[in-house]
Amino acid sequence: LSVDALPEAPRALTDKEDQDEHKEVAGLLVTMRRATGLRQLSRTVVDSPWCTCAVMGTDENGEALEVVRCVTRTEKKSLEPEWNETHLLAPWETGQSLKLSVYSKGRSMQRLQGEISVPSAIFEAGTCEGALPFEDL
Repeated sequence: LSVDALPEAPRALTDKEDQDEHKEVAGLLVTMRRATGLRQLSRTVVDSPWCTCAVMGTDENGEALEVVRCVTRTEKKSLEPEWNETHLLAPWETGQSLKLSVYSKGRSMQRLQGEISVPSAIFEAGTCEGALPFEDL
């Protein structure tokens, strides 16, 4: 199982909620292109997969915590989905990794197909591109 994802270099954004202070917030653009090698859950119906991408941080106890997450559309009846979707993940801070997960929904169940954690060092300096091998579940 692999997914093509393209995190771009961090960028500064103006926080629209507080127009008076024009606070800048770092954000990350992530393009989720496609997944390959998915397994079919149902014998009679081809699955419908989607992908999530989350910025990972830590809480006050040092436990992993999702800061913000985006989700692709569900690609109906496909084991080789092509999403080609770009999402802005904000806020994002230097050092925070990304967690990509691919899920599938069959006739009566949904399942996590695989996931990968991408350390920030891979994409902080510029553009990271290519297939990411997932840990199959």
